[in-house]
Amino acid sequence: MAKRFTDSNKFNDSWYRRLSPLHKVIWEYILSECNHAGILKDLDLELMSFKIGSTIKQEDLELFKKDGRIIFLSETILYIPKFITFQYGNLNPNHKVHASVIRELEKNNIKDIDTLSLPYTNPYTRVKDKDKEKDIDKYMDMETNIDIINFSEKEKEYINVFCNYYEKVFNKKCYLGKQEQCALISIIKTEPSVLNDIPLLLEKYSRIHFDKGHITLKWLLLNGGWSSILNGECDRQIY
Repeated sequence: MAKRFTDSNKFNDSWYRRLSPLHKVIWEYILSECNHAGILKDLDLELMSFKIGSTIKQEDLELFKKDGRIIFLSETILYIPKFITFQYGNLNPNHKVHASVIRELEKNNIKDIDTLSLPYTNPYTRVKDKDKEKDIDKYMDMETNIDIINFSEKEKEYINVFCNYYEKVFNKKCYLGKQEQCALISIIKTEPSVLNDIPLLLEKYSRIHFDKGHITLKWLLLNGGWSSILNGECDRQIY
């Protein structure tokens, strides 16, 4: 059974919210039934209707085509343009799975797609757009005046969620300096899904040891350790 990333904030997406219940199911079906390259082959509306439990017509798929969510490569093959960016980021031909994806794209004559040129790495380490970069800079600039920072209630909630899980995992008080607090808020604001991954992040963090010993919260929040952990880059250091 294949496991894939999903957007836990999809119900906050205005495009997704506007879909009818049936079209939401169709979209989830497409995302689940496509292959590892985001290509759904042998499109069978009768089979789709049977699995979903409702009659699906070609017009139902035209909605997703019109919105640019899918591209028809033929009458029975469709492609999800944003699938690879979301699941893998920038494809590396030296990576076994990525190489397989690239071969699948070449086999279907899919070229010059955004997902092969954008400087993304994966859902946790994407290069932020300009607005998000400004947001990060705004918070990190505050570090020079950390004594006068006034966090919003939402931002305080982010900090409390992190500290509460930290105390559960380590069974001791969590002390976050202002720099770490600013970094945490910046991370969650730019990658909202990290908020839901805090339990997993801290559980893995608690078991990571490098040659020089256990790593610090500064490494975790200020030096990008959170990304390395969620990416699986530190799995070999977990004991």
